[in-house]
Amino acid sequence: MYEKLQEKTDLFARNFNILKNEIKQENIYMLTTAALAYTERDCTAQPQRLKECADIIKRQADRASAFRGSHQTLLMTYMSFQDNPENYLEEVKRIHKDLAEGKIIENGFALPAALILMENARPEYMESYVRKTKAIFERLNEPKQILPQDSDLAMAALLAVSEIDPEPVIHDAKENSELLKKFADNNERHLLSLILALSGAAPKDKCEKVRQIFDQLKQEKHRYGRSYELLMLGALALTDLPAQEIVSQIIFADDLMKAETGAGSLRTKSEKLLGSLGKDDGMRRMIAASLVLDVNKDHISAIRAVGDVQISSIVNIIQTQTLMAVYICMSVAIMAAIM
Repeated sequence: MYEKLQEKTDLFARNFNILKNEIKQENIYMLTTAALAYTERDCTAQPQRLKECADIIKRQADRASAFRGSHQTLLMTYMSFQDNPENYLEEVKRIHKDLAEGKIIENGFALPAALILMENARPEYMESYVRKTKAIFERLNEPKQILPQDSDLAMAALLAVSEIDPEPVIHDAKENSELLKKFADNNERHLLSLILALSGAAPKDKCEKVRQIFDQLKQEKHRYGRSYELLMLGALALTDLPAQEIVSQIIFADDLMKAETGAGSLRTKSEKLLGSLGKDDGMRRMIAASLVLDVNKDHISAIRAVGDVQISSIVNIIQTQTLMAVYICMSVAIMAAIM
């Protein structure tokens, strides 16, 4: 497992560097999300393919579109996986338009939600999945439910396409939220509670496992962040791995990235691993946790149901949702600071 984790870490580094060099002045969270998407598929980003997808987006979407700006990186990454990226974009635009109707028109998670449906729903059932996503989103945002957020739209898409009954998820998320009250702040606790609720295991056990992972990382002098980074620990708590093994793997990947150059037999003198990103403890450890989640997909257990969606897709969705949440919240904070 550690050899596989080493390979994934090095592949992530290569993908991150390719994207960083190809997409100038991009937000680091979008670059990381894209690099993780390539890494999860065990493939290397192709600059020429990315340019072709970027040109398609420019032709088909105006500058004010939700498909431009930082969201463009996420979109063209998924387009680059397709045999026909133009048709893929047209379908994503149609789904996005349907999701963006009404109350959620300004929702920054509409594009990730559209991509979740596009990647996991069979075309003949797409309209019903869109309706179901909107219905679940409204259910999650009803008064007296757990703290409603725009990020619920991506979670609603996951619940819709995986055929998971939202009612037990909402019930367990409320209990998770109460158990985590002193552990995480409101917004972070909300999403963490929802992720933990994807599993039918006892809320007390799941929440305790997250705390154990966090506390053991702190004891090992690899302090983990207490913001949206916690979502990755929540996903890891859904695996059947012991907390100590999860901690050991996170530390292993973290130390590889901190070294800044490739590791072991994959070491290359000419290639920096992550440059300045390798020096950012919080971001680096969140990526390490994400890579550990990636290599341990087969250990995710007790998910309520999976429907058409694959476990690997659930992992990718959680990765994307975590980084999108960090990106959007940081953008709001920056805008508030300069206004």
